[in-house]
Amino acid sequence: MKFNHWHSVRHLAKRYLGLTEKKDNRYYFPTINPSVPKVAINMRAIAKDYVKNELFLEIYTHENIKNFEMRNRKNPFERRQLNYQKQSECNYSLDIPEDFESKNWEILIISSHYQEHRIEKLDKIMTKKEDKAS
Repeated sequence: MKFNHWHSVRHLAKRYLGLTEKKDNRYYFPTINPSVPKVAINMRAIAKDYVKNELFLEIYTHENIKNFEMRNRKNPFERRQLNYQKQSECNYSLDIPEDFESKNWEILIISSHYQEHRIEKLDKIMTKKEDKAS
């Protein structure tokens, strides 16, 4: 029961506080109690830059990436797949449509296990893009 409770707390610490541990090029959920085993994070995606409708990401994972999709925040059934290119082992670029606004849309990575993963720092980078446009 303690492990299940701590595991849910570590998900919140990762998602809202961005806390992770890195060891040997793998990311783990944060650990406070050494008696609780380390649990690897399935995927960590970080937005790095946005230039001319192209979003650059660093993705660390042991899963296969199935696709990237844009989802309407107000209507989750409205989805669009995005074109992407793998630049290197951890670097990807996405083609972002002109009508993308971070307040209305979110971008998700769909893995081969059909898990959805969010992108860290996406709102920060896209807000800068929207500020430049206005």
